[in-house]
Parts: sequence; C-alpha cells; structure tokens
Amino acid sequence: MTKTANKQATRELIEFLHNKNEEAKKAGIEQHARFTMATAHTLGSLIAFDLEPAGYGPMLESVLESIIEGIQSAAKFKGVKVDTTFIKVVRD
Repeated sequence: MTKTANKQATRELIEFLHNKNEEAKKAGIEQHARFTMATAHTLGSLIAFDLEPAGYGPMLESVLESIIEGIQSAAKFKGVKVDTTFIKVVRD
C-alpha cells in the first residue's frame, strides 16, 4: 500500500471510529465504556487471528505504543498534561 493510500485508509478508519465513539458517548457512560472495550478487544483479536505466535509480541508492542501516543496527542490537543510511562521489557 502506498503512503498516500495508507493515510487515506487510516483517515477513513479514524473517522468511522470517531463517529461510533460519539454515538456511544451520547448513549451514556456504560455504552461508551462498552464501545471502548469492544474496540480494544477487536484489536487484540486481529493480532491473534492474523499473526503467527512469534509475531504477537512485536505487534502488541506497536499497538500499545500507538495507544499511548494517541492518548498523549489527544491530551495535548485538549490542553491536558498527561504523564505516561511505558516500560518495554526486552527478552533475548
């Protein structure tokens, strides 16, 4: 996938998830929590279904780093200071 196509696909996915997130927030805290947990569960399931076991660790690491970056970016955008520490355990 080209960089341009990747950006477009990412933008479409973010827009879709953003819209679903807004719907869930309007439905109440319980629905919003359920949406967030379902989204996280789906990401975890994709890793397990699509990769061989040796790929779980690297993909999980990438997903966690992306989640933390997203939290920090959104918090910065909102003017909220969030101190997050991510500890990476590396096994030889």
